[in-house]
Formats: sequence, structure tokens, C-alpha cells
Amino acid sequence: MAVGIYLHRRRSAEPPGTYYHYEPPSRLRHQPGAVWRGRDPGPPQPEAPPHLRLQRNGCAWDSEGREGDKEGEGRGASTRCGMARTTQALHNLKHLLTCDYSEMEHYLDYGPEHPWLFTHNQVLWSRCQAAPDLCWKPEFLSPFCSLFPFQSLKTVRLRLNLTQELLQDKKLGVQVLLLVRDPRGTMQSRRHRDWCPGEPDCDDPARLCGDLVSDYNTALVLRRKFPHSFRAVRYEDLSFDAYNMTKELFDFFHLSYHPRVQSFLDTHTKQTIGGVSSTFRDSKTAPIHWKTDLEWAEVERIQKACHKALKLWGYNVAKNEDHLRAFMPVGRFKFP
Repeated sequence: MAVGIYLHRRRSAEPPGTYYHYEPPSRLRHQPGAVWRGRDPGPPQPEAPPHLRLQRNGCAWDSEGREGDKEGEGRGASTRCGMARTTQALHNLKHLLTCDYSEMEHYLDYGPEHPWLFTHNQVLWSRCQAAPDLCWKPEFLSPFCSLFPFQSLKTVRLRLNLTQELLQDKKLGVQVLLLVRDPRGTMQSRRHRDWCPGEPDCDDPARLCGDLVSDYNTALVLRRKFPHSFRAVRYEDLSFDAYNMTKELFDFFHLSYHPRVQSFLDTHTKQTIGGVSSTFRDSKTAPIHWKTDLEWAEVERIQKACHKALKLWGYNVAKNEDHLRAFMPVGRFKFP
């Protein structure tokens, strides 16, 4: 599941046409990841680093992202540490969206050792080449970020219910897009990540599908409360109809469908090139590649753990191995 958050700050004195130079958002890859990245998004805003080495409220996360208290609770996820992590996530998002880089030392300290996370921000990164140290200094980032009317970011680790606090903040004026994927495809994709096997948060389908059910119920609430600011989309629907869905989503975000968006889709949705993090995918086949990559026993295991989530999000269940190879897993779905 991915959550895209978009902030719009239009300055009436400037022509809106100058803002709409966008690379399209779709990264049609195996992870549930359409990502809306503005051409001029302001400060570096990568996908959330897996381990920020936080030490707040007595909690710490080690170099592999496992959490515990400072006395060494190990990887037991206590309620206290979970709350601290939630608080920190919202703190980070609000600061990023408002161009406030104060109290973001842990975030900026992560950047110099992992610069590839930040290079998608082309406008900022081109400046970083000339003066690298500036890109990790709050006194530069905050005013630079404020030059731009749009902020966009993607997070894959934030539960949807936490975005309500952002949506309710009228000063932020955010719009939120929830992107979900068939859990069978998600589990297949995660197998290719060396940090996933053996970690229950990543390789346990019951946990994944529990989150899918929770996010569905939250999405119903948000859709009623914020009909113009929240939307939920399935990754498969975006992939199978990339052009029309992208136009719909740009309308939702009140963005112009720039020719660069069309060009990006023309070059990035026709064939699969590169590794697991590549943005070049055959968007017609990538969403259901799991059908041939997963053994029937694994598909059956995931389906048993995910029966409710599959039904809620409109995915069909394979009945047996022969049926698996022939059926279309993506059923009709219309969010209430």
C-alpha cells in the first residue's frame, strides 16, 4: 500500500502555467507504487528511509530498522515505541509539507550516506551538484522549498488512518491518494528484497492483509469526510489503463496534463527494462506477473490469510493450480 500526499500552494501573482512541468507520477513497478513526483517539488523528499535511527520517548531503532527501548527490548514492538514512531512520522510529514526543516536532523543526517534516495528531485539535486553541503542544511532547504507551489511525497509505511490528521488541517490543504495492490502481487514483489525474508512485518501475508482491511475501513470514512481531498485507487487499474487513469488523477490533484506526462507514459509503460526498482514496466503484464512466478502452494497460503482483504478490494480468488494460470485475478471494483 502506498499513500501519496499532495500539497498545493498557488501564488495568485504567478502564472499557473509555469507550475505544470511535471514528470508523471506513475512508477509502474511491482511494489504498490504509483508515485506522484512534481517536477518542482522543493526539498528532497524520498520514500521514507527504512531506519531513521530515532531515539525519542525512550525508543530506538537499530541499523536494520528493528525497534526496542534503550535498555534493549530487542525487536519486540511495544505500544510505547509504536506510538513514538507514529508521532515521529506525522512530525516528519508536516515539516516536509510546510518546508520546515527545523527539528529534522535525523532526516537530513540520513541523506549524505544515501543520496540516491534524493536524486529524483531534479530541481534541487541540480543545485546540490554545485554545492553539496547546502542540500542538508535547514537554513537553505526551508527557503528553497518555499519557492515552489506544490509539494508531493509518497510513503509506504504510514497507516491510512494517520492521514486524517493531515486532511483535517485546513492550513495544509492536502490531498491524499491511497494506492493498493493485490496482496499476492505484493508478496511476490517482496521476495526480491533481501531485507524482507524472515521479517514478519514484511513476509507475513496476514499482517499485510490486516492492514489492507484496516485501510479499506478507514478509506470509507475518509471518502465521506473528504470527498474532494481523498481518493483510493488500485494499482492494477492504474496499470491496465495508465493513460486515462493518470489523466483522472491529475484532475483530482488539479494539475495540468503536461506533454511530458504523455511522453513519460509512452516510454515507461510498454516494456520491462532493468531491475526491481526500475520505472520501466510493461504495465499490462506487470500487475499479474505473480501468477507465473508464485507456486500454487504459496498462492493458496496467501489467499487463506487474505480472504477478507481480497473480497473488499475486488480481487478474484484462484480455485486451484489450473485455474490460477487461466483466470483474471482483478475483478470489478468501485469504491463506495
